[in-house]
Amino acid sequence: MRKAEKFFIGFSIIIAIFIYFTKPDSHSATEDDDKQALALLFGGPQKNNSLQKQKTENKNQSIYDSDFWKQGVKNVPIEDTTIPSDEEPEILEKVSEGNPINPQTGLPYTDEQMEAFDKLREKFPNNSLIPKRMTPEEKKAQEEKQRRMLEIQSKISVRKATPEEIEEYYEYQKKPIQDRLELLRYVLEKLADELPEDLKGQYEEVLKMNERQLESLEEQKKALLRTATQGE
Repeated sequence: MRKAEKFFIGFSIIIAIFIYFTKPDSHSATEDDDKQALALLFGGPQKNNSLQKQKTENKNQSIYDSDFWKQGVKNVPIEDTTIPSDEEPEILEKVSEGNPINPQTGLPYTDEQMEAFDKLREKFPNNSLIPKRMTPEEKKAQEEKQRRMLEIQSKISVRKATPEEIEEYYEYQKKPIQDRLELLRYVLEKLADELPEDLKGQYEEVLKMNERQLESLEEQKKALLRTATQGE
């Protein structure tokens, strides 16, 4: 992991902890739900986590495993997110069938956590980073999309991708960064008055890092499109 990525992730964990433990004061219940959902997304502490038996000590997992920090498609197979069959986790909070898996724990999100995500999605209906229940058809379509992106990635590496494929691939890669920025900006806006000035300045720098990453992808796309067009 690159130094910039380590700083980005590590600092965001600090923010998540700050968000979670900030006293509600005059904030509404909806804002508290948003804070809980965002803390979960960022890989921060979970509300009532003592109600779940988290068997993670022997799995080499960490809070850095949050899907919130993962970007686009990688050179790896599609992961199976089912719970390992050799362990039956004890979940004392209600968990409905179809709840997505929390990558930090290997356990499904609880219904209470999913409700917080659902409320956050009302503000950001097109944000792909907010966990949601998916139908078998939606899961199949997601897997097919990722397989297609892996195929295009291979074609790009040998300079055989069409301009249309390059556009499709880079828009797919940019989407999670755009969604991440959307949520990070929301947090900064809502908690601006509660953040110490030095912490606020550092957090703004984290946003700039993401913005630069987005600009870098756009530049890569344009360069590849120029090459692809010239080769036609």
